Amino acid sequence: METDRLLLRPFAAGDLPAYRLLMGQDEVGEQLPRGRGFTAEETDRLAQFWSDHWTQHGYGPFAVVERSSGTLLGHCGLKAVEETGEVELLYALGREHWGEGFATEAARACVAWADMVLDLPWLVGFVKPDNVRSIAVLTRAGFAPADQVHLWGLDLIRYRRPREDQAMPEPSSP
Repeated sequence: METDRLLLRPFAAGDLPAYRLLMGQDEVGEQLPRGRGFTAEETDRLAQFWSDHWTQHGYGPFAVVERSSGTLLGHCGLKAVEETGEVELLYALGREHWGEGFATEAARACVAWADMVLDLPWLVGFVKPDNVRSIAVLTRAGFAPADQVHLWGLDLIRYRRPREDQAMPEPSSP
């Protein structure tokens, strides 16, 4: 899938060295449930998890690549959330790629892809209340705050975005 500046594609084995560097950044990991960067081994397991998720569900995170340079920026895509029975839009880009609109561009592309390919009534995004950058990405991708939830040992805000032809669902607890 392509946007003006990005290529969203399945991860390849050659992506692992760059992906390890990106996911190893504490600034990236502190915004995720783990609260710190990933080790190389943890990143390898995460990449395998994404591959298995695609096989099991038919969707998952894409590798986000800058078209002009071929640089791997991070990931963006969808994940089944077992705890709530919903599908989450998630993304993580290397710190050096924040503030350039890449996350919003990738998020919008993934949402459009989900609307076209998947029969889901809505998507969700979970965000730490102080993660203003991620809140802005979700908002620009058409999500609205729904409720507060406690998941993965964290107090989070759940954002929801109905599919284009659906009404916004009522908030529910996980």
